Amino acid sequence: MSTAASLPPVPHADVNGIPDLVARLRERFQTGETHPLAWRLAQLKALESMLRDNQDALVEALGADLRKPAIEGYLTDVGIVVSEIAMMRKKLRAWMKPQRAATPLSIQPAKSFVVREPLGVVLIIAPWNYPVQLAIAPLAAALAAGNVAVVKPSELTPHTSATLARLLDGPPLAVIPALAPPAAAAVLEHFQRPPLLRLLQPPT
Repeated sequence: MSTAASLPPVPHADVNGIPDLVARLRERFQTGETHPLAWRLAQLKALESMLRDNQDALVEALGADLRKPAIEGYLTDVGIVVSEIAMMRKKLRAWMKPQRAATPLSIQPAKSFVVREPLGVVLIIAPWNYPVQLAIAPLAAALAAGNVAVVKPSELTPHTSATLARLLDGPPLAVIPALAPPAAAAVLEHFQRPPLLRLLQPPT
């Protein structure tokens, strides 16, 4: 196993490019590509495979940032999300089915259903204490729901954030920095409407 010093540096991102990034993600969402069950299952399978294939690198990064023992890092940050994604893959088809709902007497004999629709571009702001779990679990949920997403990992866990950026960046994911509150507030302006996935990286 390599040492913390050998881990890759945290990359910088062009914060000025965030509006264009969000616009591209919205355009992709609007094609309808993310709506079908097959697309959602493929994203979840890829996400689960990424975690399994790179668990050592993620656990090492957690150790560098939080001094977590390897077993704790795996059980509380990586393994728990692998299990959650596996459950999502198993149940997603049923979750997507329309659900019967009560129909008011005034419009009988009509039938009513609840149909869950994806929102669009989702912003995920992950905290520092469980930086893998609390970035990937919401991401998996967003993708399962047919959304695209921007993920902003914590600036307080630079090694983990850099590792996630390396593993996740690319359609339907992307990376931009974890920002100080004033700048982060400006990012939120671009998420007035819903979320593909882009990972936000912390500055040094």
